[in-house]
Amino acid sequence: MTRIANTPQEDALLVALVLAPGTYSRNRYFDLYRDETRRRVHRRALTLRSIVRHLGELSPMRRARVVELDSKSDGGAVLRYEIESLGLRRTAMLSELELAVVRHALRHAGRPVIALEGREHGVDRHRIDAALAPLADSLTGLASVAT
Repeated sequence: MTRIANTPQEDALLVALVLAPGTYSRNRYFDLYRDETRRRVHRRALTLRSIVRHLGELSPMRRARVVELDSKSDGGAVLRYEIESLGLRRTAMLSELELAVVRHALRHAGRPVIALEGREHGVDRHRIDAALAPLADSLTGLASVAT
């Protein structure tokens, strides 16, 4: 499966929808979700949030166990995990940014998963901040127009 590269705005939207899902709610930003590309980003954000939920589950019976985290040359990874009690097995191909977002969300929730702790927090944070920069730039531009 070939992954399509996102534009900087799509990367920023992905990070925002994973880390602060209420920021761009579907009801308030209806026009945002009309575009097929942005709907794809929204679906991907839902997938990443479910990965975080599975790996960060507090109940040992429902918590996912990382089976494999295979690094790719582009900085991303193939993540395989399972929840034995549910008979669930999942494989996810993650880009470098997606992996950083998942690690950051797990750390922020206080539930880092040892198998995902391959990088320093600062490296992930820098990647996330760089992805969010286009949103900050667009908000700054809107603020200067309004004044």
